[in-house]
Amino acid sequence: MSDIPVVPDTQPRNVQPTSPSGDPVEVHGLTLTAPADATVSEVSNSEGNPATEILMPGAHDGIPRVRVRRVESFGRSIVDETHAQEVLLVSERRTNVFRTKETWPHMKEAYVITWDTSVPASDGSDLPLSALGLWLGDTETSGWTLFATAEQGKLENSPLWDVTFSARSA
Repeated sequence: MSDIPVVPDTQPRNVQPTSPSGDPVEVHGLTLTAPADATVSEVSNSEGNPATEILMPGAHDGIPRVRVRRVESFGRSIVDETHAQEVLLVSERRTNVFRTKETWPHMKEAYVITWDTSVPASDGSDLPLSALGLWLGDTETSGWTLFATAEQGKLENSPLWDVTFSARSA
């Protein structure tokens, strides 16, 4: 995994803030805009940390959704945090792992990682997914993580994509 650079050497995607219609959802100083009929709830992520989940209208098996979490300290710089996440995804044999450094209004740093994976569906079959991680840093070591998950091929430029990239500092 030493061939994965700490600072991404890929061109930025130039993602831009979106302005979808809907209702504001405030998550510890970050505001997102969710569809009026989305389900917003407090959950725990896979590490047991509290997160706010926005479940999109018509979701099945918890997909599509975005989970947003305030991180008071990553314990390291955000570039190191996202590098560690990229290495982990590649080592877990996730496919199409792609990390970029972005710029985001009122944030010191922003990184995006996208990847494909699969999880067991409620009927026991494999559910192929596309995933996106957005790290927004208001300082060098703190900020927010946003993890969006949709059916494979149905994430980019979708309503869920627009909700995720509607994030603004409050």
